[in-house]
Amino acid sequence: MTRHQPVNEPRVAAVVLAGGSGVRAGAGRNKVYLPLAGRTIVARSLATMAGLPGLSRLILVIRPEDATLAHDVVAEELHQSAVAVEVVTGGSTRHASEESALHHLADAVDAGSIDVILIHDAARPLGSRQLAAEVARAAAVHGGAVPGVAADDLVLT
Repeated sequence: MTRHQPVNEPRVAAVVLAGGSGVRAGAGRNKVYLPLAGRTIVARSLATMAGLPGLSRLILVIRPEDATLAHDVVAEELHQSAVAVEVVTGGSTRHASEESALHHLADAVDAGSIDVILIHDAARPLGSRQLAAEVARAAAVHGGAVPGVAADDLVLT
């Protein structure tokens, strides 16, 4: 496939960033491991990505101190996922964590087995699978894409 060539379902790697401290949430731990309607926030983000058409790799980027918690969440809440979750240690900043994920995927990118890499913040668990799939398709066609959702329910005064 050449760059910017239209594809029906691109081969996707999804990266879910969960390396934050969650200090602002005031929970005493990384907020992505808090429950939201019966599941952890991070499990919800991972499950959304796990169902993407064309998904071949699912990466969870974590802080070293969250390793046990992350592996427990994956084992308990994502054991039925069709794609294994690969846990990668991130860096001290968001950029460094993104870079860790990209280094982890570099061989697959070089081999041409991945068309698109989606990067998603685990603390944003309510994005839809449909939106993520549309972003992946748009990125495959245009070389990159950023999602946007119309805010049609705002009240302006």
